[in-house]
Amino acid sequence: MTFPNTVRADMAFGVPGEMAFDSPQRVRPGTIDPEQDAAVSIIGRYFSLDRVTGLFTSEGDPLTDSDLIFGGLLAFPKEYALYGDGLEPTLAVPPGTPDAQFVQMGMPLAFVINASKEGDVIAAEVGTGRLFAYVNEAAIPAVTHFIVPNTTVYRSENSVAGGAVVCIKMTN
Repeated sequence: MTFPNTVRADMAFGVPGEMAFDSPQRVRPGTIDPEQDAAVSIIGRYFSLDRVTGLFTSEGDPLTDSDLIFGGLLAFPKEYALYGDGLEPTLAVPPGTPDAQFVQMGMPLAFVINASKEGDVIAAEVGTGRLFAYVNEAAIPAVTHFIVPNTTVYRSENSVAGGAVVCIKMTN
């Protein structure tokens, strides 16, 4: 066996949904909407809270839909271990999960879809909750994305165009 000479940088940092640093945090328990598309019920993605149903969803834009409010980042993957088929672990969580936890303040790890630098603002994609980093709020595409309030890339830059796991800082 030869000595390893490459490092999988995409696997070196952590798992989306884990807390990266010990810091003040606020986590809100909740239930993922049972009607949520299973393909987007993923740990490390953004979810809004529906005022009417009290359920968390990736559908809609809380900045334009008065029925939605800031929810948080679905987190804490160790509590959802092995939800996948057989013994294959996955970050997917079944819609309707009643004991989900949504980070509203803290420093969780998240998969950001594009390259990012420290201080970039975080935006979520409408309908999927996937996270993107932008230089400032003005750079966020208005119809397809919305800003996640008070959330920035923190202590970890990513130069990979396809995205990587980074630490984000969510403040009050």
